[in-house]
Amino acid sequence: MGRSATADELSRFITLSAGEVFPKMLKDKSYRLLPRDSFRDLMVRGQMPKPKYATDIFDCDDWALCFDADMRRAWANRSRGKEALACGQVLLTRPSGARHAQNWYMDAELVFRLLEPQSWIEDIAPFGDVKRIEQLTG
Repeated sequence: MGRSATADELSRFITLSAGEVFPKMLKDKSYRLLPRDSFRDLMVRGQMPKPKYATDIFDCDDWALCFDADMRRAWANRSRGKEALACGQVLLTRPSGARHAQNWYMDAELVFRLLEPQSWIEDIAPFGDVKRIEQLTG
């Protein structure tokens, strides 16, 4: 299901889709890029309950961290730990200068998607309300 990519390949795919991102921290050797529907199905099945949004207590960076952890746990269980999932967290800057944390994933068709972890709304490049992606982890 989907396709496999090394960290170097995934890094190149991200750069082609989203532009240069620095720093880009892909920590695993290889990644699984799932079809979009399979990723969304994993989202539905893998999310744990989270507290309500609370500014500076449980806000965007906390939501992104928890979403990422839930997806990694769900995928590790499903794949029996054979490879990492092509997803993670981003820190980005809006045109207004505001900073925001979200999640990202790359699907099997090599579409890089930003994902709002609270609403599950996706955005694909070109990202209209993103000035730049400051940091990417995966």
